[in-house]
Amino acid sequence: MKTYEITTEQHILDHLQVAEDMHVTYNIKAGATLHLQQIATTKGTATIHITYNIEQGATLVANTLDIDNQNIHRTQEFNLIGESANASVTGLYLTGKNEKSNNIIKMNHLKPNCSSKQLYKGIIDGRSEFLGHIYIEKHAQNTEALQQNHNMLLSDSGRVISNPWLEIYADDVKCNHGSTVGKNDPDAIYYMRQRGISEVDAKKLMLEAFIIECVEDNTMQTEVLEMISEKLKSL
Repeated sequence: MKTYEITTEQHILDHLQVAEDMHVTYNIKAGATLHLQQIATTKGTATIHITYNIEQGATLVANTLDIDNQNIHRTQEFNLIGESANASVTGLYLTGKNEKSNNIIKMNHLKPNCSSKQLYKGIIDGRSEFLGHIYIEKHAQNTEALQQNHNMLLSDSGRVISNPWLEIYADDVKCNHGSTVGKNDPDAIYYMRQRGISEVDAKKLMLEAFIIECVEDNTMQTEVLEMISEKLKSL
């Protein structure tokens, strides 16, 4: 188990070759900021559990990418333990046939005047499960929390379970959550083909447009898009 103490503004970029279960804790101290970018790959079955403790006035900006994994189970717990703490998190996961990705998100608003924003997207040809839980404690007034999970199925054999939900005990909150599962729009693909774009390239463009929100702020955007493109060729 690893623990990181974040006391200033820090940028952490991790490319994890996960070979066994992994537990990491980030303690983001009052007024500090953590920008975390994490890519996880594994050829077997692995569990990643990450805990973020966000103190007063601290900020977390986290981006997780699960691109090439046989069976990955990722749990992230965000504890907003200080007033005016903020968390902005994005995630992207891709699964091929016979691959599985589980994402469990626990966003715990425990103090007043905190905000959180979540956006997770998946491109699925195998199996995926997403469970997103926003918990707002009764004293956590003036909370703002947003959670979105969107999934693109590549075939009829792909399966997605998506379950974002809210548990609210305060009465002064602004909260929203949503989930979608769909396929590439055939009309949009037809429109592009009428303008000389091949079907393969049209589908690629549609998928790139779908995922761009999850990688646009990544400092390794070019490398990440290349990894995603290589993965999509195998799906």
